[in-house]
Amino acid sequence: MRLSGKAQAAADIEKEKTGFGSEIQTKQSGGRAVSHSQNSMGYMVVLCIILYIVGVSIYLFVKFVRKKLDEARDRRFQREHQGSPMTEIKTEDPSEKQIHS
Repeated sequence: MRLSGKAQAAADIEKEKTGFGSEIQTKQSGGRAVSHSQNSMGYMVVLCIILYIVGVSIYLFVKFVRKKLDEARDRRFQREHQGSPMTEIKTEDPSEKQIHS
């Protein structure tokens, strides 16, 4: 269907206003145009989800590193305070006990 000169000019102006991306979205959404505000809100939702995932990943990484550092500190503390296995522990000999009456 061919449009008259004025109608064709109005349609061209409308295409220029909507832009190239909106024409693609019109085809994908079944002929219904998605407004720029809805499009930018969609980007904002995606951005928030990505930021959330990145934040949680950083939090979990920091938590993991702290756990490993605590475990290493605990192992080092146990090694330092355990005592050498080669040294004998002094025990009381029952024959050396003094009997006090």
